[in-house]
Amino acid sequence: MPRLSLKDVDLQRLPQQARAALEFLVLLNPREIIPDATAARQPTLLPPQKPEHAGRRTLVLDLDETLVHCHCQQGALPGPHPEIQIELENGEPKAVLRAKVFALDSVRLGSSGLWCRRIRRTTKAATLAQVVFQSLQPPQVAEGISTRSGRSPGDFCSWLLHASKPGKPSPGGRPWSLDPMGTEPPSYDFRQLLSLKPGASSSSPEFFGPITVARVPGKHRGLVCARAVRRGELLFANRALAVAETRSLPEVTCQKLRSCSEWDFGAFFLLSDGLHTPHELPKLPQVPREEVENMDQRARDVKKERVKAILSANAHELDTSGGQLSAIFLVASLVNHSCRPSAARVFLGDMMFVRAARDLNAGDEITDGYISVLQPALERRRAIRERYGFELCEDRILVEEHLFSKAAVTELLEKIDNANSLEDFSEILEETQRFVSRQLRSLSDCTAESATCVTAAQRLGCGLERLLLGGLVMPVQVGMATILSHMGRHAEAAKGYCRCCWLMEELAPHNAYHAKWAVEALVEAAKASLPLGDYAAYAQHVLNGHCGPGALEVFLGTSKSILKGLNDPKACSHLCPGEVHISCGISQSSDLELQVDLPLSLKVSDLEISACGFLVDLWLKPLGHFLLALPRTVDPDSATVRLHARRLRARFARPG
Repeated sequence: MPRLSLKDVDLQRLPQQARAALEFLVLLNPREIIPDATAARQPTLLPPQKPEHAGRRTLVLDLDETLVHCHCQQGALPGPHPEIQIELENGEPKAVLRAKVFALDSVRLGSSGLWCRRIRRTTKAATLAQVVFQSLQPPQVAEGISTRSGRSPGDFCSWLLHASKPGKPSPGGRPWSLDPMGTEPPSYDFRQLLSLKPGASSSSPEFFGPITVARVPGKHRGLVCARAVRRGELLFANRALAVAETRSLPEVTCQKLRSCSEWDFGAFFLLSDGLHTPHELPKLPQVPREEVENMDQRARDVKKERVKAILSANAHELDTSGGQLSAIFLVASLVNHSCRPSAARVFLGDMMFVRAARDLNAGDEITDGYISVLQPALERRRAIRERYGFELCEDRILVEEHLFSKAAVTELLEKIDNANSLEDFSEILEETQRFVSRQLRSLSDCTAESATCVTAAQRLGCGLERLLLGGLVMPVQVGMATILSHMGRHAEAAKGYCRCCWLMEELAPHNAYHAKWAVEALVEAAKASLPLGDYAAYAQHVLNGHCGPGALEVFLGTSKSILKGLNDPKACSHLCPGEVHISCGISQSSDLELQVDLPLSLKVSDLEISACGFLVDLWLKPLGHFLLALPRTVDPDSATVRLHARRLRARFARPG
């Protein structure tokens, strides 16, 4: 595509896409939709301005996808330099149009919290422009959300537990949206959704994103990713087929099945009843489903006992305060259990929203926790066996049961039950940390008996110690933070809730408890008059991956002092305040690389690092010991360490 530099622009002489984009600009005044003050707070998408262009407002047009983004702040844009430049020199103010011609899978539209859908080349630019224009109506703009009041931080934390409780995810005539490998989800009005009572009907469209139904070894079938997805991405939004008081749900579901769409009817009876799972793989809905009008209620064979069995294995409790409301979700019913879930869900009205809790690759299974995953292996195994009738068989529980005897875990639980002071909790925590570290080190000498456990530990990766520790002492960690808060020691309480979040990053990121404790940490930090930038950014990050964009602003709309932290340009959203963030990768030379992001700057003398087998022992002077599991055995003498301010990198080669 040629580079253009024009002073007098005749729209009729421009390429059709450029002409459509400029005609769209005539219809839309970006400043009215996104005020300058709001746009200036957003991450920049533009390359640095030339000195002679300083101060000019800039409009970026992705002409192939017709993505429109307005911004008035300088910055850097990764990726190829724009190939089209149209200079408009005759108008006031003078402007430069830059058009990116490479495709983007997901791009957030300014400060509105909206995402433009990816459209293929066959879509008419004028048609797409109209879709984007309609999406940018003022009621959808995030600034309107952030001014909402009426809920206190305490109300918010209570709401989180009502909106999403650990429980079995269930294994018409409604709007919907399907992700054909790149289409972005609808622009949901989370302000309205968050205000709904449990089970209340909403007009929000369903969305079935980058997911597909597949056979899963050992689990019959399940949902898997159709492409790579990033943490926090919306996987699907599913409306309940039926919502009712728990005791009335079978009757209400039977009535619904007699008039629902053919897809809903077929999908319901392809669900497992706990004893039998149909061999046929359910299909995701491909066309809008409409209820059958004036159907003879006797025309469909609906056996109440069969319906009750399916509901027993798949229904959700929506109102967690007393379990009065339950619902059945057909697509969400296909999600299998894991003690280390890959997805997080939330109930908003009669909708369930499910997002990726971790970065996932194509083919990775989408899993959720049917029961609380914040408890020891023996309690999880008993709960799954009694409630759902199957046995747990996955890496986490295999490692736990190999390392921790039933007697040792039972003794720990008794100590927790009898603890009644901050000192008791602190002693239990220190004792358990030593116990977990000692048991993990025993795996460094791999024997025939421990070989299976070692392989599972390597698959779980560098967060293994956190995973094991969180399953044993999460009640202790939460108890300590709560006591410190009641004692008025708010800075220590904030640190305690951050440690809870740090453990949740490995156990079940973005679930209701993770969101609750991220907000608690922010509130405690505000009470202690601590700098709020990192706390606010992290809480926003966690809640966006739980409820959706704008959730924190909705519930803290009246807490202006807290919301100021969201505008801190130095804040790091993905790092839990005061904690280390550890990741592992493989270099081009096949060496293993550890990257450790630190909450403070260190010197080389402040750290020690050593390896034994597949375990790495990292000691950081002010932060303590961390025992990390690597995906393979490494040469302990090959470690090379680089430390730059708040980032540590260590590389290990394969053994000789």
